[in-house]
Amino acid sequence: MPKFGWKFGPKWGAYYDKKEVTREQLEKEAASVLKSAGKSEPWQDPRGIKHFHILQNGEIVGNLWEDVDLKDLEVGSYWVGPFGKKVELVHDKRVVGMLWLPA
Repeated sequence: MPKFGWKFGPKWGAYYDKKEVTREQLEKEAASVLKSAGKSEPWQDPRGIKHFHILQNGEIVGNLWEDVDLKDLEVGSYWVGPFGKKVELVHDKRVVGMLWLPA
C-alpha cells in the first residue's frame, strides 16, 4: 500500500513516496551535502528578497533567504516526492532555506 505524506492522496501524486526515508538517513544526507557545499553571491528577487544559492560541484542544490553559515543549519521538516527530497533548513528555530536532495 503506498504511503502519502499527509495521510491522504494528493493530486497528481505530488508528494507520493514508494520508499520510506528515515529522519536519521535524511539528516546524514543533508549533513554530507552541506559539508561539501558553498554559498553563491547574494541576489535579489523582484520582490526585494535577498537569496543565496547553495552550490555543490557547481550545481544549485538549495536556497537560503538569510545570510547564515552552512555549518550552523539544522534539518527541519522534510518531504519526499517523485523527483527527490525537500528539506527545510533551520537556524535559531526559524526556517531560513530549503535543500533539495536526489530521490
